[in-house]
Amino acid sequence: MSFEAPVSLRTVLQDVATSGITLIVDEGSEPDGYDAWQSTIWGGSGGGTGISVPLGVSLQEQLVAVADQIQEIVIEELWYSGHSASWPECPIHGGHPLKPVIAGPDAMWECPSDHTKLFMIGELPQEPPGAP
Repeated sequence: MSFEAPVSLRTVLQDVATSGITLIVDEGSEPDGYDAWQSTIWGGSGGGTGISVPLGVSLQEQLVAVADQIQEIVIEELWYSGHSASWPECPIHGGHPLKPVIAGPDAMWECPSDHTKLFMIGELPQEPPGAP
């Protein structure tokens, strides 16, 4: 039996669109005995990575868990394609990726250096800040 991808995964995939990387999500499932929706994500490198979306937790907790897993996949795919492997890159400092965190009622991308909350997960700008 298959299940539609959770809203948390669909939301994080909106951010992935800013990376230029295409990911393919296999039909997911909810195996007996697990409190998680599970699937395999495929990238251009040909590799598939399993992801797990926890069920029975808040949407914010799901978003952070999914963003953390998808971020690793995107970074690997960027590295494989010869691009900067910092995604999403911190627009303040550059050179390091943002970190998914819960900030009050929201799930956000945060700078790990100074803890500035920059973007809601799912709302990364299509153009980097300051781009022409």
